[in-house]
Amino acid sequence: MRPAHRGAAWWLVLPLIFKISEGGEQLPWWVRFPRGPVAARRGTFSRPRLYYLRGAFRARAACLSPGGSLIRITALSPLPGRPGRVAVSVDGVTRCTAAIEVVAAAGLHVGDAVEESALARLERADLAWRVRQAAFDLLAYRPRSLEELRRRLLRKSFPEDAVDACLADLRARGWLDDEAFAAGFVRDRIRRRPRGRRALVFELRARGVAPERAAGAVEEVFREDGVSELDLARAAAKAWRRRAGKEAARAGAACTASADARRLRDRRRLHAYLMRRGFSAAVVGEVVAEIARRSD
Repeated sequence: MRPAHRGAAWWLVLPLIFKISEGGEQLPWWVRFPRGPVAARRGTFSRPRLYYLRGAFRARAACLSPGGSLIRITALSPLPGRPGRVAVSVDGVTRCTAAIEVVAAAGLHVGDAVEESALARLERADLAWRVRQAAFDLLAYRPRSLEELRRRLLRKSFPEDAVDACLADLRARGWLDDEAFAAGFVRDRIRRRPRGRRALVFELRARGVAPERAAGAVEEVFREDGVSELDLARAAAKAWRRRAGKEAARAGAACTASADARRLRDRRRLHAYLMRRGFSAAVVGEVVAEIARRSD
């Protein structure tokens, strides 16, 4: 039996009248319904079979992707109070937010027809960008070890895989180096606040540096800079005595203890102070003895 639609001119008119919306784009009704002149498998438009007007509707049918129809970006709006970020709207509805740099790198513009996967890639790229910016902000405040930076980023509720990927990239570029961090940390400490080997190693371990690397960095700095623990203890004792002298001057006549009692008390306090600074007992004893001989 001859199909009713063959040779009928009204098949050329109906497409101009009946249209439906599919994924934000007006598509001919025969692409939506599989029984029309352009038949497609039900539920998917991956390989539509064109019976009539093949050349005219080839481009329209090709717009349909295996995962569904394309979506159209209708707006890229700046976010109030969040400079540098924009809201990506699809069909008037905000779907996600991203940094301007990420949107520009993705090449997205208002009016572009993209697949859903493009928005997913945009969100992943924006997450990587946010983790990277947070890492830069933390490093700009002060140098950090790789493990310390990782802990701080995870504390900001970033996904673990995104944090690890960011740290791997920074390390590959040479922007994260635990050995350089440890050496710089030790040099800063012995210049500003002298400490012993034990305290320096402890502080480095607390900042995420491995024990072996921390001990090696301390020894290397001491050797390269010609620093000894005894010299550092003397410098720390000198600073402590300067502060203690100011406190004694402020106390003035209120202090009723004898001179010998005050000297004994000061020696005990100095000994405890140097031990807390991580100096060895032998070094602390030698420094306290030197000060006692000069004061007697």
